[in-house]
Amino acid sequence: MEIKYIKNDKILKSKENENLDYKLEKEIISLNNGVRYIIKIHPKCQIELKKFFMKFDFPYHKDDLIMPNGYQSWTDSHTSKRNGRRRSSVYTPKLISKIYGFKYYGDWYIKKYGSRKGDFHAFTFASISSNNNDTLFASLNDKNYFTIFNFSTKNQVVVECDCEHKLLNTDSILLDFVVIQGKLPSLYKQYKELLGYDLKINRKINGYTSWYNYYQNINETILLNDLNALDSSYELFQIDDGYAPYEGDFLEVDENKFPHGLLPLVDKIHQKNMLAGIWIAPLVCEEKSSTFKLHPDWFVQDKNHKPLKIGTNWSGFYPLDFDKQEVKNYIKDILIQMVEKNKFDFLKIDFLYAGCIGVKDKSRGERMNEIMEFIRKYTPNTIILGCGLPLASAFNTCDYLRIGGDVSLSWDDAFYMKIMHRERISTKITLQNTINRFYISGVGFLNDPDVYILRKNNNTLTQEQKKALYIINSIFGSLIMTSDNVSTYDEETKSIYHQYEEYRYHQVEKITYPSKNIIDFTTSYKDERYHFIYNKKIGNLQINKLGE
Repeated sequence: MEIKYIKNDKILKSKENENLDYKLEKEIISLNNGVRYIIKIHPKCQIELKKFFMKFDFPYHKDDLIMPNGYQSWTDSHTSKRNGRRRSSVYTPKLISKIYGFKYYGDWYIKKYGSRKGDFHAFTFASISSNNNDTLFASLNDKNYFTIFNFSTKNQVVVECDCEHKLLNTDSILLDFVVIQGKLPSLYKQYKELLGYDLKINRKINGYTSWYNYYQNINETILLNDLNALDSSYELFQIDDGYAPYEGDFLEVDENKFPHGLLPLVDKIHQKNMLAGIWIAPLVCEEKSSTFKLHPDWFVQDKNHKPLKIGTNWSGFYPLDFDKQEVKNYIKDILIQMVEKNKFDFLKIDFLYAGCIGVKDKSRGERMNEIMEFIRKYTPNTIILGCGLPLASAFNTCDYLRIGGDVSLSWDDAFYMKIMHRERISTKITLQNTINRFYISGVGFLNDPDVYILRKNNNTLTQEQKKALYIINSIFGSLIMTSDNVSTYDEETKSIYHQYEEYRYHQVEKITYPSKNIIDFTTSYKDERYHFIYNKKIGNLQINKLGE
């Protein structure tokens, strides 16, 4: 074990279990199929933590498969060989990264990336599969500190506590994690039991969201047209970004687009016996918003004491400082307005990772948990879909969580984005996440795989790619959403929609990775079993009924 901390403005590093400043306590608990490690620290004076990690032996085999969970909702989470290579920030031009704030979308500002073959790191959980045996590394402590599992070609695992900036003067659990072996479905079931969360909602929802057809170009007429086209099989109608004048002015509505406000539209949604949903991003504001212009002191500050820019979406956006009471009041007002005044039943809350930026005196995991519990306090009976959120922060606070980046209207978006950041828009990458993160669904939330697209206009996806997107979302996801205006469906498209509806009820039995670009999986439905061969490079999905 090794600890780095600050005392009296001096940075100290130690491998001792005890000194004049602290005492470390290690507990190792044997489980039937593995081990649980608990590391506690007892400070003897006030210290500021910078880093803590422990190492233990674990065999390295280059042909083993590893699935290291990415930092937040959008972060790519590939399954690959242990001797593979994951794209690192070293390939992104530093000037480009600085201008566009790419490091803040993901974990580049938190974690130094390895660039050699076999270098991987995972937040909260990771799995390694070897022949007929699977190993799950899983944290039970991310409400206090994010846990990072580091893998390399050495025969050891380094488990890191993301404790930077934590001011400590009381006892604290730095690490609490398990290393368990068996088959992945049963291991994730065991993980759920260890965490002890009970899902408030445990069902698939079929619905509509406006984003992936109109983006911000929505208005009352467009949404009413799309709403009226939906039949009784749709249970949710979600209004996405584009209703407010600017991002950050969520207490206002663009009167040119919605002259009657949002409540009459909500009433019409309810008249169709559907849940009414709305998109908000309460932790960020864009530069053009009134909130940003009127309250520059509400934001996380950079080293020059100016609001810290963390991305170029919209007119450029900035994270709010949750330490400020005015910010808490502002977020509270947004939640109350949406839920109590406008009567929305469903909130999609986006860009939540912004809560991890600029944290002082607390860990990022602690701050994110504080924010999510604050949101839940004012929305106790509302369905919450989290997005852009570290996965463990959604445990027992979100009903659903996005587990991939945005679907693109093309297969893999612009080629140059491949070297920019791991949270990029890509239908290809999103589908990989949908499969690779499948087993976490039900542990502390249900998975949202993002939308499917069947319409023939306003996209360049092939018919095979649309088929794969619809079927994989239906099998592996719990929110089955589209942005299509279904009134534009011709008879062929309607037939495809109804033909593949049954896949929502399939049960996943097994997922395998026979080669770099192929994912195999088997499902069962009623008394039948099915075998799927998915080519993730081109988006082709073959389906065979077993026994025929």
